[in-house]
Amino acid sequence: MPPAVIGINPLNHQREIPLTSSVIATLSPQSACLTADTWTNVQTALIDPSDPSRGIQVISADLANTGSFYLEELDPFGEPVRHIPVDLTVEHPPAGGTTIAVLRLGLPDPLSQFFLTPNTMYRVTLVGADQTPGSALCSLASGAEMENTFQWTFITEQPCTGVDAPTSTLIRPIDGSNEQPLNQQIVLQFTNRMNPGSFAFNPSDITASTFGVYVNGVVSAGELVSGDPVPGTGLFNALNNTLTYTPATNLPEDSVIHVHLTSGIQDTCGNGLQTPTNGVQLFSFQTELPDTTVPDVLLVNPVPAITNLDSVQVSGSAEPNSIVSVSGGSQSVQTPASSSGLFNISVPLIPNQLNSFEVIATDASGNISPTTTTDINGDPLEVLHDNTELIATVLPVDTLFP
Repeated sequence: MPPAVIGINPLNHQREIPLTSSVIATLSPQSACLTADTWTNVQTALIDPSDPSRGIQVISADLANTGSFYLEELDPFGEPVRHIPVDLTVEHPPAGGTTIAVLRLGLPDPLSQFFLTPNTMYRVTLVGADQTPGSALCSLASGAEMENTFQWTFITEQPCTGVDAPTSTLIRPIDGSNEQPLNQQIVLQFTNRMNPGSFAFNPSDITASTFGVYVNGVVSAGELVSGDPVPGTGLFNALNNTLTYTPATNLPEDSVIHVHLTSGIQDTCGNGLQTPTNGVQLFSFQTELPDTTVPDVLLVNPVPAITNLDSVQVSGSAEPNSIVSVSGGSQSVQTPASSSGLFNISVPLIPNQLNSFEVIATDASGNISPTTTTDINGDPLEVLHDNTELIATVLPVDTLFP
């Protein structure tokens, strides 16, 4: 029997994990093939220069080989940044049946400590045969490899001692930019983990709001004294240091959009947002001029001529960020094109009938592309759905050979 994970610590998605916490996995049955990352060019320094007895810490190291049990630091978007130097210990309790594997932060040679970064997401990986066949975790008795890679994440604590007050940056779009699309999302990044409860948006009173998005704003002495609120929804990432605000409808054309923040916004330590002396942080950008240009004709990839499936995938390229609509199946469907213009959508079919597709793209200004009815090869976008069962008739031999 291949190994299975029956216990982990920290738990998946657990928050406020101390910066020196070990990572533990319990496996059953007893397991082997557990290896740690190996390292070169290890650089260390005293943990406390005034007290050498506290030992040394790893400040940098180069990954030489990836093990079958490892720890990674992730960026705010969940992408891996680096592996973490750890010391692996494997124990088989006397009762039998299980294996406990522990990743201690730091290296055995030189004996050292490693400190995790505050308010950061980490991912733990136990490698299965689906990732690296022949190098996966395996059963101690049979050698059978764990079939699937097992991963989980946790987020470190945000210590409050010595933490500076948070600052904010408008990262999407860039502060002061022009010609932004009407369906623009607004993304703010903060230097600390923020307290979402301190973000108050009162559409009828700017002075009662610690956060808000406005159009037709009037600015005086660095403060937004009036403006029309832009309705929408805000969503924090897992670290609570990135806020994405999605307007409920398209932004108006050729308009200045103001993002209004005040020092009433706080991080999880209670520190107010750093702002100019008036207590207000303003960002702004301008939307694009009226767009009357019709999107180009879509380029659609070939579709199967016949199928017995209930739906088919229609893919291709269109104007970036436009809405692609496909009709001609059992119902019309829509999907947004990516920022590069690519789209892929599942289209349900009318059973046992020829389905002829028409594909259009609509941009943020409501301009509609010419209708596309052929693929990039010039063939019709038609799919015959046929799930009729074949019925075989057996004739007597003397009928075939009288």
